[in-house]
Amino acid sequence: MANATWPFAKLSVSRDRLDLNAFIIGNLAFLPKDIISIEPFKTIPLVRQGLKIIHRVQNYNSNVIFWTFTDPYDLLNEIALTGFLENTDPTISEVDELIIKQQKNDAIPVKIPVLIGAVVLWNLFFMFDIKRYSESDKKGFPLGIGAETALSMLILVSVLSLTTKSFSKLILKEGRSIEHINRFLYFLIFICSFLLLGLLSS
Repeated sequence: MANATWPFAKLSVSRDRLDLNAFIIGNLAFLPKDIISIEPFKTIPLVRQGLKIIHRVQNYNSNVIFWTFTDPYDLLNEIALTGFLENTDPTISEVDELIIKQQKNDAIPVKIPVLIGAVVLWNLFFMFDIKRYSESDKKGFPLGIGAETALSMLILVSVLSLTTKSFSKLILKEGRSIEHINRFLYFLIFICSFLLLGLLSS
């Protein structure tokens, strides 16, 4: 399922398209003709409320919900003001063709081999620490140079992705841009830097 909210999700609507950018989780793009309906969705007011996007894009999960602290009825009215819901123009533009091409792929913006490689390397670094501590007489939580290397690697990859266009092309799927994951990368840099400083100072 795709469930997302701020700051790790951004809902953008114009007359011709609706984009739900959930960054590393996925990026969903819709044409007006893709939408069956957009309905206010409430389970717990202010805590569990949002918009349920009912669509006909086969490659997307049928259950797409954008959670929001804003009243979903107000948000739906703002979407209506864009003219998106009433747009029945049958012509297909170049932008429409790009959206259709994007819809044929899965929503995750990062290349799957890159994600798999990152997970494998991350686990190998931590296994190195666990193995090293199990073979020593030290006590405590087994985090050391392996964890520090893993965190440093994530920070480096995130910074390079944000600052180097050629590097970001290596990790992103065709047709995706760094804006699809930039907020997640900034968050990752912050968290990893905080953890790394904690390890180095301990």
